[in-house]
Amino acid sequence: MEIAPLNNEVAESDEVGAAYWIKTEDKVRLRVGVWCDERAVNGTILLFTGRAEFIEKYGRIVPGFLEQGFAIFSIDWRGQGLSDRVASDAHLGHVHHFLDYQKDVVAMIEAARSLSLPKPWYLFGHSMGGNIGLRSLIDGVPVVASAFTAPMWSIAVPSFLEPVAKPLSRLAVMVGLGEMYTKAQKGHSYALHRSFESNSITNDRPMYEYFIRQATLFPEAHIGAPSMRWLYEGLTECDRLSNLRSPEVPCSAFAGKDDVTVGRKAIEDRMSSWRDGAFTIVGDAKHDLLYDRPNISQKVIQDVCAFFRQYS
Repeated sequence: MEIAPLNNEVAESDEVGAAYWIKTEDKVRLRVGVWCDERAVNGTILLFTGRAEFIEKYGRIVPGFLEQGFAIFSIDWRGQGLSDRVASDAHLGHVHHFLDYQKDVVAMIEAARSLSLPKPWYLFGHSMGGNIGLRSLIDGVPVVASAFTAPMWSIAVPSFLEPVAKPLSRLAVMVGLGEMYTKAQKGHSYALHRSFESNSITNDRPMYEYFIRQATLFPEAHIGAPSMRWLYEGLTECDRLSNLRSPEVPCSAFAGKDDVTVGRKAIEDRMSSWRDGAFTIVGDAKHDLLYDRPNISQKVIQDVCAFFRQYS
């Protein structure tokens, strides 16, 4: 695999990682990143990032996982980070079909094998990564356990738009407006578009300032609001997944009590019937639990690692 750039200044991590370029079966070039050393005695966590995220965004949480004995292997999904864009507007959050992300997963697993990453492997997904991750678990991705924070098993939309979000986004796709932005944010990074006081990601101001620094120092890795096609595809995939049984893979899921980005009921419903499943609602927390206040983020990391160690 060809070496790819990894911006340690943006990651603000004391750990030394590496990044590589990989190719999917449909010839999309993706970037993957790995942090692994002799401490990874418990195996490797496959980190499925959220929408608009990129590998360096997780730099600050890597030490916590390494200290607990886990390597981290992450990815820039198609259309974001430094991976190939799939829309004419490079700043648009876009995908042609949600199942295209599974092609990225296949390439990611092949890369993990090529790198001989320590086993067993675990899957950790945040937000959109939780949606992609659930589909991957159902399809048989080779992991022994899984964990999710704020998994996107439904998309939270304002109540007055709920009945029309899917038909309107479908109509937009049908009439050739699939690459239209869904929000006034357009191509701007969320952290540069919204103030800390109005953000829906974190209650921790220093962490939000970290996001702002990343957006300023590394604009080429950022994307803005999702497209109408992304919205339609995302809503459709959530509906498809809701009709499928949970896989026979142990799972621990977390959601912030004040999360307004994903639908909590869908998480509660699935986890209530997931065999070997556990669900935790985290009080006084927003969408990104790994980047909320230190007492919250550290506790979630500790709980995830303790859960995974049961299967190491």
